[in-house]
Amino acid sequence: MMRRYYKSVISLKAALRQTINALLVFLFAYLTFHTGTKTYWYLGVITGITLIIQIILTEIKKASTTRSLHQVKHADQYYDEGAMLGKSFFLDDRILLCTDKVKVKEYPSTGWTKVQIKPGKKETMQVTLQGSENITFTVDNKLQAERLAAFLKKRNKEITIDGIAPKGNGTLQELKSE
Repeated sequence: MMRRYYKSVISLKAALRQTINALLVFLFAYLTFHTGTKTYWYLGVITGITLIIQIILTEIKKASTTRSLHQVKHADQYYDEGAMLGKSFFLDDRILLCTDKVKVKEYPSTGWTKVQIKPGKKETMQVTLQGSENITFTVDNKLQAERLAAFLKKRNKEITIDGIAPKGNGTLQELKSE
């Protein structure tokens, strides 16, 4: 189920660009046959090649994400039992983080030293976790960010939280509820 979810996310991110290019291919083909101008034919070929490249890159991204999910043990447990914040999933002992560029990787929920939260686009909040490595991902709203801060504080007693005050008791059940 997780593989299907992340493949769908990648498809949705690419859908608008691919649709526009497909429409341009048909538009240039139509103009070529009605006007006979070689310029439209060349533009059609260029947009067609661009569309093919976009499709190939999207499929490569899907395959890469699927490969990274093969390394995650019990990946479907995240979907069945975990809390979903943005495109990332959380369990009590581990986290499946998804960056804005749809890079998916599993981390333990402990070992983080700092969390920085700042406003993102629209209502979203951008979260940066620092520990052995830095990772940035997005949650859907301020309430999710506050509950995430409480969740991380409960598991990482010495964590420094910037940009938001933790809210709640830090349990997974509370993280799930909206």
